[in-house]
Amino acid sequence: MTPLSRVAVGATATIRDVSDSCPEPVRRRLASLGFDDATRVRKVRRAPMGDPSVYEVMGYQICLRDREAQHIVCELADE
Repeated sequence: MTPLSRVAVGATATIRDVSDSCPEPVRRRLASLGFDDATRVRKVRRAPMGDPSVYEVMGYQICLRDREAQHIVCELADE
């Protein structure tokens, strides 16, 4: 398992959990954006300075900062 923030650009992962250390308001926001258990997510690109990153989830793209993405625990897909 790895945090979403450490997934390589172009890689696909399956979300397994949101860490217990995640503040409740951030947890609710992530859930409302589609970052739920068993959801597939692909890291599309990183900003030139490394943060934030763009992720594709449920057919749309969304930008998350590493401090948010580090709370999302993923399993890398076997492609």
